[in-house]
Amino acid sequence: FVRSDTPLPVGTEIALKFSVVLDGIETIEGLGVVVRVETDPPGMGVVFKELGAYSRKLIERMLLARGA
Repeated sequence: FVRSDTPLPVGTEIALKFSVVLDGIETIEGLGVVVRVETDPPGMGVVFKELGAYSRKLIERMLLARGA
């Protein structure tokens, strides 16, 4: 979910780039698509459409750490 006062329409493809903290600060990059728009809180639900191998491994590490 991406908070935004001006969310994009459903179906819009967007470039994603955001930082996460694992062992240090890491950057996840890829392509996404807006799948829903909300007003409270304002923003949009985005799903990953394409991720590079490095970004995919970072997300897998985050999910494994959360399940532990």
